[in-house]
Amino acid sequence: MRLLAAAAALACAWALPAAGRADTVTVNTYATQPGSPWSKAWDYLKTEFEKENPGTELTINQFDSGSFDTLARAFLVNESPDVFRHYGGGRLFDLVKAGLIEPSTRVWDEGGLRQDMAGLVPSMSYDGQLYCVPILVDSYGFFYRKDIFAQYGLAEPKTYDDLLKAAATLKQNGIIPFTIGTQQPWTTAAWFDYFILRTAGIDFYFKLMAGEIPYTDPKVRHAMDLWGDLVKKDYFTPDHSAYTEETAAVFMVQGQSAMFLMGSFLLNNIPDADKDKIGWFPFPTIDAAMPTYEHGPADTMCVPARAKNKSGGDKFLAFFGRADVQTTFTGIINSFPANTRSTIRSSEIFQKMLGTLKDAKGLVQYYDIDTSREMAEIGMDAFQQFMFQPDNADAILADLDQQRQRIFKK
Repeated sequence: MRLLAAAAALACAWALPAAGRADTVTVNTYATQPGSPWSKAWDYLKTEFEKENPGTELTINQFDSGSFDTLARAFLVNESPDVFRHYGGGRLFDLVKAGLIEPSTRVWDEGGLRQDMAGLVPSMSYDGQLYCVPILVDSYGFFYRKDIFAQYGLAEPKTYDDLLKAAATLKQNGIIPFTIGTQQPWTTAAWFDYFILRTAGIDFYFKLMAGEIPYTDPKVRHAMDLWGDLVKKDYFTPDHSAYTEETAAVFMVQGQSAMFLMGSFLLNNIPDADKDKIGWFPFPTIDAAMPTYEHGPADTMCVPARAKNKSGGDKFLAFFGRADVQTTFTGIINSFPANTRSTIRSSEIFQKMLGTLKDAKGLVQYYDIDTSREMAEIGMDAFQQFMFQPDNADAILADLDQQRQRIFKK
């Protein structure tokens, strides 16, 4: 009851149902600042959805983002909305296994979303059903200083050997090759995920995230060896645990570092005056025989199993999944649409990101989304430890595997 009281206090209804309306679709999402791009995007959705569905009121309840995940459990079990914002992957599957999410397979099939969002199907599929509809995607890769690369005659790395040669050249010239801030340990997981994807593949990755493969597996150890080699060569930001993703960006802005493996949202931390110095390339190939898989963490909209208006929720998901709607929505918030038939900004970086996502043979969400919440918290703390103690890889992986066995045998 305390959680429900907190939910009531934190939620602020965007609009009250208008008199005479026969139908209401209620959406729970994170709070936004008035006048912000997200606020304007929700205004657009409300106006357009109600215009296309006369007699239907879209009511949007906003919750504090820091407590949203905790509150979600409360309103999914008790007073469910018709739609709520969430993720795919392991976090979604935890809710599905608990019987809290309604399948959205019909919405996917009738809207042609299996084709338009093909790369996201594995992260939205469980036991033969599809759940939720992705609304946006972040693209991950290396942001880099074009002027620094040009100064030392470096090209965008295509292979891992290219990346190693570039890092060695930068280090020799007093430039930090790789920016990272691990004060928030989630930033480490991008490196772990990509070394797994580039060497062991997506099927191995998903089995590892599901607790079906031990962390002591030789393929995991190989990934850690590759990562540890970079750590031992001091290729990362010194004292990285003192910096967040946002504050670490200063090293790149000031020209002290050259590359940053991060999501597309990093551009929000780059001053407009410096954006023309920034380029982007995907994580290079390590094994030429391995298909290319990418990070594509998606925000989704889901219909709870206890929703009062499931048909209205499905109608909103079908609306939000459309290419034209996602084009406008993500254009307002400066993000990527999940629907590959949508259009995006014409900037060079965003077009390269889009091409990478479209060419990928499969997409994963992110370590802390694809595995269970408890495993993610333990794993990312371990990755942070590894960044300081790369020689302790065996002990770190052995401890992680003990935790895996405990967590996934509950």
